[in-house]
Amino acid sequence: MPFSRNSNLQKTCAPAPADALLINEEQLFVHKKQQKGETILRIDNKGSFIWGKIEKRKKFGIGYSVFIVGGIHLAPQGDLRELFDALFKKYGTSFAEIISCKLNTLNDCLKKWNKAPSLNGFIYYNLNMPENIKLNLMFGSIDVF
Repeated sequence: MPFSRNSNLQKTCAPAPADALLINEEQLFVHKKQQKGETILRIDNKGSFIWGKIEKRKKFGIGYSVFIVGGIHLAPQGDLRELFDALFKKYGTSFAEIISCKLNTLNDCLKKWNKAPSLNGFIYYNLNMPENIKLNLMFGSIDVF
């Protein structure tokens, strides 16, 4: 599936700006791993990592696996394409699903970002936070991941 994957990822991905609010993905990964055990997986590549879980799905009677991304830490020199290449090679999943908030800086790494029609959102608002700040939250940060 390299064509499909590469057609959805930008060729380059800029690091998060200095004023972005970043989740400590390492800490969140460790916490989720303690909660869920072996179902939480991680791939490391050149200082970057992606973590999540694999879900089996079926459509039209055909089974396939999806890596549900809990979070991504992209190092300053990190390559998102290389990270996904390592993910698909190690776990052999057919697809990856990325769910994030609309202000996540990693959304700029994707060629297409759509609002999920059937996902219950969560509200995060800090009254002391500037209105248009970049906020790197992903699906793994909610309690039902």
